[in-house]
Amino acid sequence: MFINGLPTYSKEGKKLQTGLIVGRAAKDGQIYATQSGKEVGSVSVPAYDKQDGTTAWLTVKGWGHWARLLANVRKGDSVFAVGRVESHDYEGKTYNDLVADYVCVSASTAGQAPAQSAYAAPASTDNFTEIEDDGELPF
Repeated sequence: MFINGLPTYSKEGKKLQTGLIVGRAAKDGQIYATQSGKEVGSVSVPAYDKQDGTTAWLTVKGWGHWARLLANVRKGDSVFAVGRVESHDYEGKTYNDLVADYVCVSASTAGQAPAQSAYAAPASTDNFTEIEDDGELPF
């Protein structure tokens, strides 16, 4: 399922479409490197059903740590991603990508980790200092 997000703007003032997608991966994730050596990961997810009975697809793409997370996606895993939508033409067909700002994956089979995320809770709270409440608000 694809949900249109609010439009945002690039530094150059160009309007960008954002969105959110939730669905099951159609095939295993992939990872590759650009000519400059940056990692890009991708996985295809069904976005919505068209009026003609076919399915519209989005390729979720991620850079850096999101690339590595997407590379570990297996067919059937649940994918939740938020980002900006980009379109490009190739051999007369238009392809849509969601360049991810955030990705969460949930494995579809037993025995695998229930969820993978690039964020983790702090290992320890030893570095925090207790603040005394003097009854005064700081503003």
